[in-house]
Amino acid sequence: MNAFIYNYDISELQEVQAMGSGLINFYSSQSGNNFENIELPDTIYTIWMNNSNWNNLSFWHTNIVEGNQATFSQLYSQSKSSGTVDGSVPTNVHNISLLGTTGSTTSSILFVRNWLNSLITNNADLSQYTLVMDKINWSDTTVGANNLLTYEELGYIAQLSNQSSLRGYLVLKDTGEELSSQ
Repeated sequence: MNAFIYNYDISELQEVQAMGSGLINFYSSQSGNNFENIELPDTIYTIWMNNSNWNNLSFWHTNIVEGNQATFSQLYSQSKSSGTVDGSVPTNVHNISLLGTTGSTTSSILFVRNWLNSLITNNADLSQYTLVMDKINWSDTTVGANNLLTYEELGYIAQLSNQSSLRGYLVLKDTGEELSSQ
């Protein structure tokens, strides 16, 4: 099952509550979607957003208890307003495209860093995952010095599928480590 959010939705849609839906692909295909909450199931394979942003993003696991009853467990939550992140992005998320202004936000860099961390922690084959971003603007003044990518994280991004790409301006976090001259 796919969810497509088109141009005519942008002025009113603020909530996406799809936990427990079996949704596989989430597309916010037109500019200007400003989501208050995006609640996605852990079955999501692709997230594609263009010139969109969000305040709260979460992933949920659904456990069918009996017949048509279910319980929900939150696996990951990220809040822009409080600056908090809890849990891990599901490794089911194989393709992420954050295009236009979507890729220039603090929310996007936190999401990408937590997704990478989840993949690494779970020993995922990085070559099976894709990250496409353009119009990135990640610097200490735009996303905060503590949120910047490290050299190590950039190395992991380089191991993603050869269809992956990062375009724009990004500053890497100064970890104080010396780089090899090789």
